[in-house]
Order: sequence, then structure tokens, then C-alpha cells
Amino acid sequence: MFFIFIEQKFLNAMKLDKKNNRINMDKAIKEVAQSRKIEKEFILENVKEALQSGYNKEINPDNELIIDTELETGDLLLFEKLTVVNEVEDENLEISLSDAQKQNPKTQIGEKIKLPVSLSSFSYFAILKVSQVIKHFLNVAESEKIYNKFIDKKGKILSGTIENIDYRYFSVDIGNIFAFIPKEEQIPFERLRHGERVRFYVVDVFKNHLFGQVMGSRKCNEFLESLFALEIPEVGSGVIKIEKTMREPGMRAKVAITCNDPSIDPIGSCIGRAGTRIKSISQELRGEKIDIFLWDKNPKKFIMNAASPSKIVNIAFLEENQVQIIVLETQYPAAIGKRGSAVRLLSKITGYEIIVETLENYVENVDQVELNGNLSYVDLEKLEIPIEILQKCVEKPKT
Repeated sequence: MFFIFIEQKFLNAMKLDKKNNRINMDKAIKEVAQSRKIEKEFILENVKEALQSGYNKEINPDNELIIDTELETGDLLLFEKLTVVNEVEDENLEISLSDAQKQNPKTQIGEKIKLPVSLSSFSYFAILKVSQVIKHFLNVAESEKIYNKFIDKKGKILSGTIENIDYRYFSVDIGNIFAFIPKEEQIPFERLRHGERVRFYVVDVFKNHLFGQVMGSRKCNEFLESLFALEIPEVGSGVIKIEKTMREPGMRAKVAITCNDPSIDPIGSCIGRAGTRIKSISQELRGEKIDIFLWDKNPKKFIMNAASPSKIVNIAFLEENQVQIIVLETQYPAAIGKRGSAVRLLSKITGYEIIVETLENYVENVDQVELNGNLSYVDLEKLEIPIEILQKCVEKPKT
């Protein structure tokens, strides 16, 4: 509306008085300054710059447009300075003595006089150009304001309501501006509805961008870690530290943690009483299952912990960064996970290519199986493993 207002002011002035050099913009500038929370002086300076640019491109490329502000009304008055000469050689910079004396009979050769610049000198195209320049300055100012407000939010969680859903992104109203979450940062198969409240991790804040200035993600590992910090006080305070996270967004995640307070049960603290804490996080991630385990610098122990909730009968480090783990047939589905999500995550978080095989199949091709995982011979007996399989299981003596 502001730019239409500017154009209309020019056009009205041209219709009413061909010699008019007055523009009444004070009210419009004040309205824009208030609505966009931008200093009035900043807008006024940019309006003057835009008029100067239009004057140089459309009317006089060699001279300077003088813009005075009438104190009582706030109107802008447009003038140019010309040198008084006997014979005009450059119309852009000079005026003949006879023409100058029509303005003031006392004018003399060599004087510089200030003459009104008629608004009719600006073509409709020039008016459009001026409004575009002003619009650009205002957009830059607003972009700077948004950037300065949200740059400190980078790496944090924000929340808002879904405003627009597009095949490329969806936008989130976070209060007077919109953040955007591109398709590649969304949880696969997540169905969000207009007006739904949603949280997201601020990946970046731009000074200008086609879709918006605040870009969020619900898919990144950092979103899960930030949710842990919000929902679990021990993580937020740093008593429990997240060492590594891997996700298959919307399906499963694995989180390795450490704790510097021996009096705290870190896994229990993350799960919460009756599972309330972890359920809250899982619900935010649309039912994503989250495996929490203890970090260990020993690769073997780390893999066994990361395989949780599956228990390992045997673990063997093979060539070419491969690790074979043997599990019970009853635990094989959990070790593989839905669509292979568990074993893929296990490979990603440990850095090894994990090969999973069942004990029942494995014993058919070997004479014995060393129980070097986190299932003992007694555990297998309690699970009522068939005797012919138990006979091949050998527990390494503890030293």
C-alpha cells in the first residue's frame, strides 16, 4: 500500500499542478515507520535517495536534486541549482540570465539559483522505479531487523503454528514472521495440518532468502539432542552428556550418553518415571523409537551397548571394518529393526558395517560358539535354549 500511495501522490500532483514540486509523504512515512518498527529518519533518507536516483536517471544525470523538508507540514520540496549565464551551453547545469530574472529580477551572471523541479518531469515509469528503490531499502532494513533478532536463536528450538504447506517446504508462524522447514529437513511421511503447533531446530538464519530468513529442521540429530536438553533436566544442566546421536527420522534413533555423577542412573533419568520423559520426546517425533545406551571408548563394549535392547551372544571383528554379531532368533527382529532401521543405525553410530546372524543358524556351521557378548551361559539356560545348541556354547573364563 505504501508504494501505491507514493505513486498516487506523484500522479495527483502532476494532474493538479504541472509546476508543483511538493510531495506530502509525512503521514505515509510515519505509518510505515510505526507498522514496520523502522526509524522514520531511515525511511525519509531512503525516500530522498530514491528521488535523487530517479531524478538523475530520468531528468538530469549531471546535477544534484535538492530536497528540502518543510518543517510545518513535513512536505518534501524538490529543487535543482543552475548557474546563471549569458548563453546556455549545458541545459543540465545552466540557465540563461533572461529566464533567471523571470524568477528574480535582481539575479546576476554567475549566481547559482534554486529552481523547483516539477513533478511532471518524472514519468510514470520513473515513479515506479522510485517506489521500487524505496521498497528495496525497506526490505533490506526489515531483513536486517529479523536477522539481528533471530541470529541468537540459531542452534536452539523454536515453536509456532503451521501456516502454509507446500511441496517444497512448510512455513511456521513464529510471531510476525515465518520460519520455513524445507522438505529435506522434514520427518518423512509426517502429516502436518494448518494451524497445528510444532517445534523445530533452527539450522540457520539468513539475511535474505526466497522462502524466509529462519530455516528449521525436524530431521537433524541436533533437534533430538535439543529435545533431550529441554525435557530432561539432567541433560539440560550437563550432568548427563549426549556423546553421539544417530536417527532414522520418524522411525528410530540411538543416543549414546555419559554421566559425571555416579549417584545418578543416566538411562533411567532419560526415560523418566513410567517412561514419561522419553515418551514426550517420541511423541514430538511422531512415534520415533529411541534407544538410549551408555557410551564406552572400548569398541566392543560400545557396540554391545549400542545394540540395545538386543543382547549379543557373540561379537567378532572381521576384516574391512566389519563386525559380526550373533543374537538369539527371538531377538533377531529387534536387532534388525523395522525395514532394517536398527542395524543401519547401529552401523552408523559405531562406524562399523554390522552383520547380524542368529545363534540357531550360526551353530549349524561351527563346532562351538564363544559367549563373549552380554549373554552368559546361565542367561541362555534361563531362556530355555535347546540343549543341542547349549552344548556348543562355551563361556570364556573370567580373569
